[in-house]
Amino acid sequence: MSETAKTPKNRIVTLDLMKGIAIVGVVVLHLAVLQMHSGAMDDGSNFSFSVKAIPYSVFCTFIIISGYFHVRGRGFLENIKKRILRFLIYFVIAVFLLNSAMYLILLLQGYDLDPSSLWDVIWKTLVGKGAFSNLQDAAVYGGAILAPFEVTHALYFFQLLIVGFVIFYAVADRVLDDNRKLFAAIFILITITVLYIQFVGILLPFYAHLGPLAAAFLLIGAYMKKIDFYGRLENAAKDKKYWLIFAASIIVLLTMCFLTPKDPSLLNCNVGPFGGFSFYTFVILTIAGCVAFSYIMSWFKDLRVMKGTFGKAGECTIEIFVFHMFVAKCLACPFVTFDTEVWFHLSFVQGFILAIVTCAVIVVLKELYLRYIRTSG
Repeated sequence: MSETAKTPKNRIVTLDLMKGIAIVGVVVLHLAVLQMHSGAMDDGSNFSFSVKAIPYSVFCTFIIISGYFHVRGRGFLENIKKRILRFLIYFVIAVFLLNSAMYLILLLQGYDLDPSSLWDVIWKTLVGKGAFSNLQDAAVYGGAILAPFEVTHALYFFQLLIVGFVIFYAVADRVLDDNRKLFAAIFILITITVLYIQFVGILLPFYAHLGPLAAAFLLIGAYMKKIDFYGRLENAAKDKKYWLIFAASIIVLLTMCFLTPKDPSLLNCNVGPFGGFSFYTFVILTIAGCVAFSYIMSWFKDLRVMKGTFGKAGECTIEIFVFHMFVAKCLACPFVTFDTEVWFHLSFVQGFILAIVTCAVIVVLKELYLRYIRTSG
C-alpha cells in the first residue's frame, strides 16, 4: 500500500472519504428525502432511468468495505467473539437505550404516549420490522417508523450485516486462496438470495433472507483486499488499464440504472423489474458503483479540507449511523414519521441543513470524547 494512501494511524484515506461521504449521504437521504416520501413504491415494471439506484449501490459499498478489512486466520469462533458479538451487543443496547431516551424526552415535553408502545417498538425493531410477512406487505413495515419516538429506523443494516458476517466467516478462509472457489461461493450466495426472494418471499427475523447477499458482498470486499485494490488505485493515473476500469465502471453503473425501479429499496427487495432475479444485476450495479466511487474519492485523498471534514465523518461512520436519528430529533423535536402523517413538514433545504448539522454534532462529540479519554488516561 502506498504511503500516500495512509494517515499516520495507518488509515486508508480513500476509504475514510468513501465512508464519510456515503454516511453523510445516508443521513441526508433519511432527513431530507425520505421524510417527504409519499409512501407509494414503484413496482419496477418499467425501464426508465433510475438515478436513485446509485445511492443504493453506494449504501451496499459499506458492506464491501467491511469485507476489505477481514483478518484471515482468526477462525470462526474468534471472529464471532471479536466482531459479530460486539456488533450484536451494540445493536441491542442502541435499540433499548436510544428509543427509551427519546420516549422519555417526548414524555417530559408533554406528549401523550402509550407506555406499552415503547416495548412494542423495541421488540419489533430487535426482531425485524415485518418479520414473517410477505414482500407485498414489506413497505408497510420496513419503510415506516413505528412510533414518533423511534430513532433506530436505519439499524436494520446491522441486522443483515450480522447475519452476513456469520455466513462470511464460515466460508471466507476456505475459498479466498482459490479464485474459482471464491467466485463460485459468491455466485451461490447471491443465487440463494435470488431463489428465496423469487419463490418464497417471506421476510425472516433479523432480515436473514438478505444475509447470503451480504456475505457475497463481504467476499467481494475480501477479494479486493487480496488483489490490493486500493494500493493499485494509487497509481491509477499512470496506467491506462486502470482508467479503462474506471470508464467501464461508469458505463456499467449508468446502464444498470435502467434496470432498477424509480424507487428502489433493498429492505423491501425492490431492486429491479425481474423480481428476485434482479439481485444479479443489483450486485453488478453495486460493484460498479463501488469501483467508480473509489476512483473518485482517491482523487481527493490529499486535500486537507476533504480529510478534515468527510474524512473525519468516515472515522465516525458507526456513531453517525447509530445516533443520527436520535440527534436529529433532539435538534428538531418532534421530528417526522416516515411514510405516514408528519407533525410538521421539512423542506429539502431544511432537511439537508439538519442532516449536515446532525453529522457535525456527532463528529464533534466523538472528538471531544476522544480528547477526554486521552487527557484522563
